[in-house]
Amino acid sequence: MDFFYYKAKNKNNEILEGEIKALSFSDAAAKLEARKLVVLEINIKKPKILQNKNTNFIAKNIIFTINEKKEFFNSFYYQYKSGLSINEIFQSILNSSSNKNIKGLCNSIINKTASGSSLKEAFEKHLNALGPAYTKLICAGEASGKLEEILSEIIKNISKEEEIKNNIISSLTYPAIIIMLTIGVFCFFQFGIFKIFGLIGKNISTNDIILILLSTVVKIIIIYAIIGTLFFFIIKNDQIKKKVANVINDLKILSKYFKYYYFQSFFTVLSLSYEAGIPASEAIYAANSVIKIQNINEKIKKAADMIKRGCDIKTAFLVADVFSKYAISQISSGEKSGELDKMFKTVAFDYEKKLELSIKILIKFLEPAMLVFAGVIVLYVASSAYKKYYEGLFSMF
Repeated sequence: MDFFYYKAKNKNNEILEGEIKALSFSDAAAKLEARKLVVLEINIKKPKILQNKNTNFIAKNIIFTINEKKEFFNSFYYQYKSGLSINEIFQSILNSSSNKNIKGLCNSIINKTASGSSLKEAFEKHLNALGPAYTKLICAGEASGKLEEILSEIIKNISKEEEIKNNIISSLTYPAIIIMLTIGVFCFFQFGIFKIFGLIGKNISTNDIILILLSTVVKIIIIYAIIGTLFFFIIKNDQIKKKVANVINDLKILSKYFKYYYFQSFFTVLSLSYEAGIPASEAIYAANSVIKIQNINEKIKKAADMIKRGCDIKTAFLVADVFSKYAISQISSGEKSGELDKMFKTVAFDYEKKLELSIKILIKFLEPAMLVFAGVIVLYVASSAYKKYYEGLFSMF
């Protein structure tokens, strides 16, 4: 909803001025007429344009998180569904959102459209914010008149993406806690207890022991802080995330997990793009942006180039040699039956189920592996503590 300034006349012919909250100009007029006022003038309340000099920088360079995408697309969808114009939608989101990145994007789009740019041109200036795939879907949806349906499907896809990530995180939480606790115990003994045992028989006071233990705790906190900082730096930095994905992909044991995760996203976006009327090669280029593994990304790009030159999708994907035989057979059936969008969704669902099953198998393997790892560290700590303690005792004689 927006705020509208109005000027109106009451039954006594008095001129009244004020503001009213409404969905649109017609809605504002209807509300004023319901108050038995004669409308003379209505103007939308101008949004507060962000004065932050970094606003455009934020909009151009930031990559939205899943939660930011969810908030943006939910607002976009419901405002569009209510019948507001494109410009009114982004003014409303700008006024209502407290997120600086969403405000930055909306502010930039408003400025671009106000200066004569189309919505497509305005969005394409900020491909990184929402991702090339979603950006192209918005543009295709507007051009085809299917924007409401496309926004609804994007919201569903983001919710699915969020659910998959949450499942992965929850599945890996227990092994991560075991590893972190084991590291903490190892560091506590290595930097603290062993040092104290080494001083047995020497002139060591209670204060010295307390200082050693405090120093050990500080070191453990620093180590945890470094690990946490590195983890969040990798998560937030898209380039480093790509490099990590490429390194893990080279490990055959873990590569399939990354492939299943990226392929289910790829085919979901591909089905939406194709359904929105984007040509097959362009739809593949757009969907390919979700894949962070370089060699796979390059192979799919070559497949898209082949399709652009007239090759059929099945042959191009066979040459790329990255997708399963099941995926290729479904795509082949889709091309023959003219239902490619449905087949893309079927393949996406297949990869999603493979990912879920693979994660369950991985967790069943990880839990005992983590216990063995913890056991080895405990055994090392116990044997080292025993050795240090008795070395300290023998040094007394």
